[in-house]
Amino acid sequence: MKREHFAGPWGRGGRSEPPPADDAPAWLIGALPDDWFTERPEITIDRDEILIIGRLPEPALGEDASPAERASAEAGRIAS
Repeated sequence: MKREHFAGPWGRGGRSEPPPADDAPAWLIGALPDDWFTERPEITIDRDEILIIGRLPEPALGEDASPAERASAEAGRIAS
């Protein structure tokens, strides 16, 4: 029986080849959905991790939402 090895997201025609290290932040921004952040996120790449920091849009609550409801909605947005 032949064993197949999972090639990851870049293997076998999944996604495009990963970019050179210098182009990685721009490539990541292009790969993120446009509506995830309200402004361009800050991307830090080191040897072991990629850190993406950005401002999330406010949850769509009515203008009559209480401060407690807003706080709860924001906590839910951040957690997700």
